[in-house]
Order: sequence, then structure tokens, then C-alpha cells
Amino acid sequence: MNRITQKLPSIVRWFFVILFLLIGWSSVWADEEDEIPKPTPERTITKTIKIMEHTWWVVQWSDNEILCELTIDHEGLPTGAEI
Repeated sequence: MNRITQKLPSIVRWFFVILFLLIGWSSVWADEEDEIPKPTPERTITKTIKIMEHTWWVVQWSDNEILCELTIDHEGLPTGAEI
């Protein structure tokens, strides 16, 4: 056998050793470059919604005593389910 074929397995072995060292070395540095993520602020929103309320009284016919007070959010008479 000539000298080149005898040294070839040794050269390939050293090539892979150096390759794995470089890959491992670069991954170590990648971890140190990562920054700690900043905490995100609380996301809140305030909405103002305009509504129209109508107040109704249920009173006795005989003495005008208030039996019930209703507040509804639609126009017109209160429904039977609301009373």
C-alpha cells in the first residue's frame, strides 16, 4: 500500500473530529447570545358603550302604591317576561 491510502483513514478521522468540535463550539455560543425575553405588558382596553334605559313602575290602581320598578334597555312597553 502506498502512503496516501494509509494516511487517508487518519485524515478522515481528524476531519470529523474538527468538524464536530466546530459544530459543538458554535452551539455553545448561540446559547449565550440569546436574550432574555422582555415581559409583555398587560393588554387591557376600556370601552364606553352608550345605552338608553327606561324605567317603569308597576303600581296599584286603588292607592298608587309602587309594587315593582323595572329598568329595561329597549323602547316600548316591558314584556311579560320582564315583569
